[in-house]
Amino acid sequence: MEPVGDTTGWYIWAGEYSDADDFFVPLHTAHVDEWDPKIKKYLGLAPGCRFLIAEDLRMCGLKNSY
Repeated sequence: MEPVGDTTGWYIWAGEYSDADDFFVPLHTAHVDEWDPKIKKYLGLAPGCRFLIAEDLRMCGLKNSY
């Protein structure tokens, strides 16, 4: 998504997606390293980009590392 106001436009989740109203909660970029430092390098990608970090590629339906 395009950045709006004081947001980055990123929506990040871990685990199974939920339609719950409180599924996405604000996270200031100053706290990214505390939450999961692996995602920091991806936050500079252009709007509309996606990334997937999988510890176990079988969970993503992938058989090989790309």
